[in-house]
Amino acid sequence: MHENGVNRRQLLGGAAALAALAAVPGAKAGVHTGSDALVVDGLDTSSPLEGFIDLLETGGVDVVHKSISGLESLGQILRLIDRNPDRVALARSVADIHAANEAGRIAMIVGFQSANHLERLYHKRPFESYDTMKSVFRAYVELGVRAHGITYNVTNVFGGGNMDHDVPLTRAGRVLVETIHEHNVILDVGGHCAEQTSFDAIAVSDGVPVVATHTNMAALNPNMRAISDGLAEAIAGTGGVIGLTAISDFLVRHPGVLDEYPERSPRAQIETLVDQYDYLKNLVGIDHVGLGPDFIWGWGPSFPHPPGADMVFPVDSLGYGLAHTVEGFEDISELPNLVQHLRERGWNNAELDKMLGENWMRVYGEVWGA
Repeated sequence: MHENGVNRRQLLGGAAALAALAAVPGAKAGVHTGSDALVVDGLDTSSPLEGFIDLLETGGVDVVHKSISGLESLGQILRLIDRNPDRVALARSVADIHAANEAGRIAMIVGFQSANHLERLYHKRPFESYDTMKSVFRAYVELGVRAHGITYNVTNVFGGGNMDHDVPLTRAGRVLVETIHEHNVILDVGGHCAEQTSFDAIAVSDGVPVVATHTNMAALNPNMRAISDGLAEAIAGTGGVIGLTAISDFLVRHPGVLDEYPERSPRAQIETLVDQYDYLKNLVGIDHVGLGPDFIWGWGPSFPHPPGADMVFPVDSLGYGLAHTVEGFEDISELPNLVQHLRERGWNNAELDKMLGENWMRVYGEVWGA
């Protein structure tokens, strides 16, 4: 919050923090734990506008993983950084993250949720080689990509989407996973990706932490975007982290509620998301739980789900109309509210530090190196 002369790290605990926050317009009291641990928003799809930086600052975020879909969206992020060089910086390494933090800037990393941009190579040229795919992948790495998924709900040339959980990782998918690891990029499975494809990708990733940047637990709500206990345990077994989304329907909507709510479900409350955090912590341990809210701030009417448009998001997974985040954690500026609810559930400072960023930073270091 540079225009007010307040460093984000000064907003993290005790009476002094409350006094500082009171002097900052729009800031919220009770931010985080008072430690020096970095706070990492593990996956965010909000629009790359100056208002997004405001929300990150108010939430006390030090690092954000910003999702991209291709060169155009990456270019939008680079323009945002160019316009705000004193507030945000692109990070390609852990060292870059720390350098940004020391300079009072938010570190922004970028990643793909799927490999659909690579699959298009095969649609354009059916006899394309793996060398072309690897070359394009490397180009994105050079531009800053540091995390990468496989599918986005729908099955592609690399593996199954979450509407086809039994589809395995394909031969091309194995090459993709090997290429991801060759370049020390974080592999993102689960959520949008089929269970079997995810398990297969983990098997190819022996010795490398694998993550699910943004998903939920199917045991609490069997939405197709959620993952099984077994997959969560497999991800944790690699040393990876599971981030939990704050998208309302992914927490409350599933095929069993369609008779009662055929088109839209009631908006989920923050307590429902906190239930997910408690469940995941108890299942895999605090070392494998992270923020992955998948916020959609700024999308507005550009993210409606029209009736019948079910090819990617069937109505049993996402209701028609505008998508909503949970009440009480609607964008990243309300992160202190989530922290307070977790405290009320008995989470201590050490657990909060791990969930808020230490776990993500550990994986970043293990995969990327220093």
